[in-house]
Amino acid sequence: MGAYDDPKVALPIMGQAAKSIEAFYRSMTAAGNQRLQSINQAQAAAERAVSRTRKFEKDTYGGSVAQSQIAKNKISGLEKGTSDIFKGDQSRANLEKMRDNFHEAINKAGGQDASQSEIMEITGEYEQKIINYKQSLEVFAVGFEKYRELIEIEGNADNAIMEGLNPEMIGIYERMNDPNATGEIGIVEDPGGSGDFIVADFTRDSNGKIVVNGPTTTTNAAGVTSTTGTVPANLSKFKRDLGYTGETKTLNDLEYFQQVTGVDKIEAKKFVDQYLTNNLNTGSSSIAQITQVPVMVKNQQGTLVQASTPAGGGKTPSKKFKEKITLNDKEMRQFLTTQKGQDLKNAVFGGDDIETVYRSTYVLDPVTNTYVPPKDAQGNVLTAEQATNQIIFDLYK
Repeated sequence: MGAYDDPKVALPIMGQAAKSIEAFYRSMTAAGNQRLQSINQAQAAAERAVSRTRKFEKDTYGGSVAQSQIAKNKISGLEKGTSDIFKGDQSRANLEKMRDNFHEAINKAGGQDASQSEIMEITGEYEQKIINYKQSLEVFAVGFEKYRELIEIEGNADNAIMEGLNPEMIGIYERMNDPNATGEIGIVEDPGGSGDFIVADFTRDSNGKIVVNGPTTTTNAAGVTSTTGTVPANLSKFKRDLGYTGETKTLNDLEYFQQVTGVDKIEAKKFVDQYLTNNLNTGSSSIAQITQVPVMVKNQQGTLVQASTPAGGGKTPSKKFKEKITLNDKEMRQFLTTQKGQDLKNAVFGGDDIETVYRSTYVLDPVTNTYVPPKDAQGNVLTAEQATNQIIFDLYK
């Protein structure tokens, strides 16, 4: 007889089977829940790791990324504002190299596992490198704008550009401003290993390594020489010499070049006249003398006659005179060598130093197209002292 023939036997067996099935499902559910929990925990851990990585990257690289973008914008502006000779790709490559070196330094230190002090030290070092590069680009761009403004001024007019300060950079700007220039100019690392960046003509060798080219002079069959290329200019030094540290409000006030500065001759003569008038009767009479000269005007017929002061009541009109100061050449030159003479010159020149005023006397050499010191009638170059003394004498010509 089988189990199903006796219900008393069948029921317990079926109940036991049901319990076994229920236990199986409970164990499977528990295992599933445990596995789901493990999956959720793993996912949460992965999300925390991603979040930690993102925070690490933002904290570590965020500052340098922002500064790099500003630098890239400056490079793009230079590309648009210059002839095709300026190559911005090389300038951007410098930023990429700094970024790669930054990442490598962080990874060598242990990446996210590096100590906070190590990360801060490396981050500070590379951020400063990028900031210095960005600032160099800023002065380079503004300097180019200033150059283009100043070259429009001819002769030795006030503010005309001179070659005495930063001549290498002027040469670079000349090439960048020349629509017919050929070759490539870019910002590259100093091949001498100083860590500075230079602006130079460059090419690449067969291995892609940058080769900086200086000027090359050639002579044709007719004996005519020509020079191509430009003397490299140290851009990092250019920034340091200008004293620029990042305050954009001072960019336009920096002395990028020496400029010809003029003396206001009308105001200068008034000052010297007053000084001499006050001192002619105090022991300085030998340096100049005052004479009375007629004031001349044209009458109705166009003839020059001495002006008169109208007088009423039958009185005779009085003739008009004016004071004229005449310098005694030898005595005045001697006086200008004394302390009082130096004080007079300093006052006349508005406090500018003698060298600055000396530059205002430079003249444009048509052969070299550069500003050179003035010469006397015999062709001798005047010193700063002689040239500035001559300014005083020229007031009384």
